[in-house]
Formats: sequence, C-alpha cells, structure tokens
Amino acid sequence: MRFNSTGERIIYLDDFKSALGISDKYSDFRDLSKRVLKPSVNELNQKSNLIIEYETIKKGRSVTALSFEFIKKKQIKMDV
Repeated sequence: MRFNSTGERIIYLDDFKSALGISDKYSDFRDLSKRVLKPSVNELNQKSNLIIEYETIKKGRSVTALSFEFIKKKQIKMDV
C-alpha cells in the first residue's frame, strides 16, 4: 500500500529476498518464481482488492530485479 500512489514498485532481487528472510534460499530464480512469487501473487489477486502483476528485469541472462504493478479492482455496486 506504500506504493499505491505510483502503482508500481521496482525492487532488486537481493533486496526482495532479504525482505522475505530467504536470502540464503532459492538461489535459482526459477524455484523462487514457482514456489514463492506465483503462489503469493495468485493468492493476493484472489483475496485482496488489488490486481498485482510482475515482470522480471534482466541483466544479460540473469534476473536482477522485479517490477510490480498494482491496480485497484473496481467494485460492483450492489442494490440495497
């Protein structure tokens, strides 16, 4: 929610892993994506009022950062 005004957040992969407390795990990005990123984003998309999408930022062949985009879901008005 801190980046709600911009709707976007770019974070280096090392900082992302450090914030989650998994600095020493998931040395391969494929495992991090399959076990952490995709399940978390899917759960947040289902259970929150946000649509979250992410893209990888690469330097050469290796992933160095992640770019997250946050979009608020439009709520349907219900007749009372």
